[in-house]
Amino acid sequence: MKDNLVTIPTPAYARTGLRFDLTDVLPDLQSMSFAVGEDFDRARFYPSTILDVSPADALVHSLQHAVALIHEPSGTRGSFAVSGIVRMLAKAKLSADLGPVVCVSDTKHALDQLLERLSGYKLRVVRVGSRSRSEILDAWNLKRLVHDKELSKTDLTERVLFDRMIMQDLQSIGFLVQQIRGQSDSSSDTIDVDSIQDSIAARLLERDISASSRFFE
Repeated sequence: MKDNLVTIPTPAYARTGLRFDLTDVLPDLQSMSFAVGEDFDRARFYPSTILDVSPADALVHSLQHAVALIHEPSGTRGSFAVSGIVRMLAKAKLSADLGPVVCVSDTKHALDQLLERLSGYKLRVVRVGSRSRSEILDAWNLKRLVHDKELSKTDLTERVLFDRMIMQDLQSIGFLVQQIRGQSDSSSDTIDVDSIQDSIAARLLERDISASSRFFE
């Protein structure tokens, strides 16, 4: 059996001197931290944290390993551990030279629950995906952020160019509809429908990616 064991490495973000501040999961703002790779004083942490023993251990273990699988037993408040992990990584973002922390879920409800737990902390969050039913998260929706953002001259120029390209595609679609209805005089012209649809989808995706990246600069 030992031959099948795999040693999980430390995270890529592990740096000499990087310490995780555990204040957010300790009552009364007690001071406690730990560094990746060091022996952690669990005997002191478990009685002090607001988390139960299982999610508390999951939090520390996850921050020390590149891959972690967390099982959330009923009643142990496992989602608190996940939100705690995100907060620890977000607070260490500058010292560890981290990029954005990406949270992916198989359901909108689970994602919204996690983000709602994070809403009480001063984090820069962008929710990408279909519309959320949570009023709390409405201000974090990508489309809402892009709409409310004060655009620079460069942003405005890029938006105008995108809008022009999309309008050209829409005009081509309109021509196609007329051709199908037999109302076009240019019956000899042919239009590649799949190509137009792919072009529009690619341009819209490019715009969303460009817009979301500005919130993490």
